[in-house]
Amino acid sequence: MCYKISIDPPLHKEMLMPSLPSRRSVQLALLPPPGPQPTWQTLPSDIRQATISLLVHLLHQAQREHTASAREVADE
Repeated sequence: MCYKISIDPPLHKEMLMPSLPSRRSVQLALLPPPGPQPTWQTLPSDIRQATISLLVHLLHQAQREHTASAREVADE
């Protein structure tokens, strides 16, 4: 038995979905817009000093972790 591929057009014509009217959504402002960012010079000196101390601490920690991982690679 042999089957012939049909070249007849389909009985049902494909139809595109009708476009729906666009609905405008309103986005509510949950947070107020951010205020102006302070410059480094306008920050109080105690805040600047605490920030510098924190950055120094983080840099020392990152350096220690980098040195430790470099030793592990060298040991392999």
